[in-house]
Parts: sequence; structure tokens; C-alpha cells
Amino acid sequence: MSYIANAHTTWKTVGGEEELLILTPYLTGPLAQQLLDQNSGGRVYTCFQPETFASRASDLNVIRDLVGAGHQVFHLPGLHAKVLIAGDRLASVGSQNMTVRGTKNRELTFIAYEKALVERAHRKVALWLDQATPITLKMIEDMVAMLPELQALYDQFSAACEPALKMVERHLALAKSACTDARDKAQAETRSRIVAALQAAPVSADYTRGIVKYRPASDQTTLMCNYKSPLNWTIENRPQQLTRLHRYLCVNESGRLGWARVASTRISMIGTGIDFEPGLIKEKPEWRVRVEANGAFPDGCPHGANLVVHVVCSGEQLCWIPLRFTLSECKTYSPRRHVDKEDNPALGKAARTWITANKEAFERSVVRGVTVSFQYQSNLIGVDAEDFFGARGTFHVLKVALVEGSPVLTARRGWFWPG
Repeated sequence: MSYIANAHTTWKTVGGEEELLILTPYLTGPLAQQLLDQNSGGRVYTCFQPETFASRASDLNVIRDLVGAGHQVFHLPGLHAKVLIAGDRLASVGSQNMTVRGTKNRELTFIAYEKALVERAHRKVALWLDQATPITLKMIEDMVAMLPELQALYDQFSAACEPALKMVERHLALAKSACTDARDKAQAETRSRIVAALQAAPVSADYTRGIVKYRPASDQTTLMCNYKSPLNWTIENRPQQLTRLHRYLCVNESGRLGWARVASTRISMIGTGIDFEPGLIKEKPEWRVRVEANGAFPDGCPHGANLVVHVVCSGEQLCWIPLRFTLSECKTYSPRRHVDKEDNPALGKAARTWITANKEAFERSVVRGVTVSFQYQSNLIGVDAEDFFGARGTFHVLKVALVEGSPVLTARRGWFWPG
């Protein structure tokens, strides 16, 4: 079973002896005809209502062609489900109608191939089908006769709605702008706190300088450090040695976080997340934790958050937690449910309850995890240097600061370290 955004691509692969059962409130375009023709026929259930044709949500010509070709087409009152069932082999349940717009809209459909799930879907819709009425050519002809006047009235109504529609669009644009401004302001505050924390932390007296360069051998950009090795540092008159090819938390001048791979002469492949083995949260050693930074965070993420922590146990998604991590402090927001991934609601609720009650211990574990150096299983994980530091050919100056006792790389664009 799977979720897909374009169900019609799977529908078109269905072909053979299975009889199709199709439920779609709206019908336009040739898709339904194609599917029925490449199978051993089937039944189509739709909405045969004046407003659907007046608004052009459905096309009478499509229904007439289906009926004229000998296919069974029915009117099912109150139909809103979008379902396709091919015998006992496949069931498709989701938001996509068999329309031209349905192939372009933001749709999501669940496709099941397991026989038990297909049969369950069939039983669900079978309860409705006794209420259906066959659509005849006479019904279609009568509707065709009335349709020009209905469409003219609908077009007049749509034109009358146009000023209100524009007003709504203006309000939505203002609301979006306000939301964007609030997010940008919160993110700017988070970044400024990170910069302030770095300025207050013990920082290396020495620095190295790098240039973002393309390396044909690896087909990637790296920060080439030919001034001095990025492995050797001095902080408060003490040597600080970094481990070659380990990952270290790295902060660029805008406050963006990543985990950079450090070599003798270069820094490359900046990771945007960490998958921890069980044991990061010592009080919950069975939990696996993933931390993501600066990514496409889930809906509902607070504006000021710059890390998201996902908690998993035995393959089950328990919850996710937004964090605002500014090096000197960490704010944990309330744990959230994985609404579309939650397999065990009771276990997810127990996890959220524990994290809320043990927020400080949870924060300490996560902060320790993201600041201590480590190695990915693959050296090739992460974004190119130009995606993190800046365009090819730009120079950057790097120092090392101690945060929670761990070395953190900090980079600023330019030739010298300011001040």
C-alpha cells in the first residue's frame, strides 16, 4: 500500500479482465473512457446534478459518450468519495476526481494492493450503491436542452462574485505577508542569539581562511582552506585538535546550523540532520531520535524553531518536537503528534507526556547530541559548500568556539575576521 499524489498514473496501469468500480462526483476529459475500454468494462457512479454541469465541474458530453459506448453510469446522491476498485487486485481511495483538473491539483490518494484491504473498501462502498439510479440518454438529452440557460446564469453569478473573490485574495495575501514577516522576524532573533552566544563563548585566537571551489574529482564544491589546516586550533592557550573526517557543528554568519565534515585542507558536505542510534535519551534507551536543522519543517512548527526532533520507537513514529537552539540556551516547544504517521496513539501520547514532564533532561540529551562530533555512515551525506557558505569564489574566515565543552566551527564571509 502507498500514498501517491497523482493517482491517475496508477489507474492507467490497470488493465485486464477485472471489472472496474469507479466513484467520482465529477467527470471531465477522456480518462474514465480510457480506463473502461482497456478493462472488461465496469460501472461509474457520479453526480448528475444541474449545478455540476452549469459550473462545468462535470462534462455532459463525457457522460453521454460513456453511456453511448454501452458503459453503465449511475447517479449516486450525496457522492463525495473518489474511489476506483479493480476486481480484488487494487483499491484507490483519495481526493482525486476523474477530471482534467484532478490530474493537476494537489491530490493525495491511498492505493491498496492487499486483497483484504481491497475487499474492505468494496464492502464500504457497496452499502451506498442500492441508492443509485441509472443515467439514461433521455436524461442527458433533457439536461443538454436546459444547460445553455443554466450556464449563462452561472456565468452571471460568477461575474457578480468577482469583486468579493478579489477582496478575499487581498486579505489572504496580507495574511500570508504578515505570517512571513512574523516568521522572518522570529528566525532573525534566533540567528542573532546564536551569533551573540558565539561571541560570548571561548573562541580560538587563530583562524583559517577558505575559498568555495568546485572539485571535478568529486563533482562537489568544498571550502578549500589553504591558509592553515582546519584541524588544529588554539583556544585559551590550549591546543584543540579536531578529528579528521568527523562532523562538527558549524554556524555560518547568518546563524544557519549544519554538521560539516572536516579534513586536513578542506571542509565539505555539510549535513542538515543527524540520525542517532537508540540511547541518546538515556532515560528512554529504546528511542531512536532524528534531529533536522533548517529544513522543510512540518506544518505547525513555531516560527522561532531552528531544530526539529523526531522520536521513533520500534519503527513507530511517536512524536516530533520543535526546538529553538541558540547554543547558549535551548527552548523545547510542546511535543506534536505525527497525525499522518501515528501507528500507536497510546504510545505516542505516553511519549509526549514523558517529554513534557522531563523537558530539561530531554533538552540536555539533544543539545549534547548535536554539539558533540561524530561520523555519518557515509562521507557523502550533506549539501555542497556553496549551499551552506556561499557562492563559488567567495572567501570565508573560520574560527572554533567551545560550546558545551565541544568545538563548534563558526564562519564569516570575507578575507579577515572582523575586529
